[in-house]
Amino acid sequence: MGLDDFKKELGQLCERYAGSLSPAFPDELKEAMEKAFRTEMLPVFEMERIKRRENLNTREVSLLYGESEPTLRKMRVEGRGPRFIKRGASVLYRRTDLDEYYKARLVRTTDQPN
Repeated sequence: MGLDDFKKELGQLCERYAGSLSPAFPDELKEAMEKAFRTEMLPVFEMERIKRRENLNTREVSLLYGESEPTLRKMRVEGRGPRFIKRGASVLYRRTDLDEYYKARLVRTTDQPN
C-alpha cells in the first residue's frame, strides 16, 4: 500500500468512525479527533510501511536508523558508511546492508575502537 492509498484509507476510517458518533457529540470535537488521528498516526503508519521495505531511500534510512540525510550523503562521498545502490540519480540502501553496517559498529564500552 502506497502512502496515497494509506491517506485515502485513513480518511475513510476517520469519516466512518467520526460519523458514527452520537449526533449530540460536538462537531468541533469530532474535527479535533480526526485531525489528531491524521497528524499523530500518519507518521506511525509511515514508519511501519518503511520497516517492511527491502530497499530504502536516503530519507527513509534517516527516519528508520536516525542518521541524518546530510551525514548519509557525506558518508557516500567519502566512501564510508553502509553500502548502497546507485540507480541514475537515485540512491537506495538494502536493509541487509544497513543491518550489517550497524551491527558491525556495536560496542560494549566507549574504550572500544570503531
